Amino acid sequence: MITEYKFMEYAKRLVDPTRSNIPEEELRSAISRGYYSLLHETYGILKAKYSFKLIDELKKQKTPSKIDRRKLNNLDKDYLRGFNLHKALPNTLISLGPKYIGIAQQFKAFRIERNNADYDLDMLFASDDSRIMIRDMDNLIQLIKMI
Repeated sequence: MITEYKFMEYAKRLVDPTRSNIPEEELRSAISRGYYSLLHETYGILKAKYSFKLIDELKKQKTPSKIDRRKLNNLDKDYLRGFNLHKALPNTLISLGPKYIGIAQQFKAFRIERNNADYDLDMLFASDDSRIMIRDMDNLIQLIKMI
């Protein structure tokens, strides 16, 4: 079974500095995998330590009559597919207090970069920039683990 951090390990292998002439599709894939490592790691941490705050953020995405409270309170993984974790996770971080706003902003910025990597085919990705981005995503994961 894959773990959250396996995505980051794969992203790091894709942008390994010992490799030269890394194809752009691999740079884009690294950014995407790095972001999903960040997403899954953050979800796991918030679920374990701040599930009540995460649930409160998820509730804001639907009208009360459309929420299955039992499934939401259990953070049922199939039920959560109907919610936007990309928005709920940084908003949950913000709800933890002002000192987490910067972390939430970085999370949001990395989602934009992931979207660029996956959807903006006109954008060029350079090896050095991609390596820095993967390093920074990994550093953000380490910060979030300390919450």
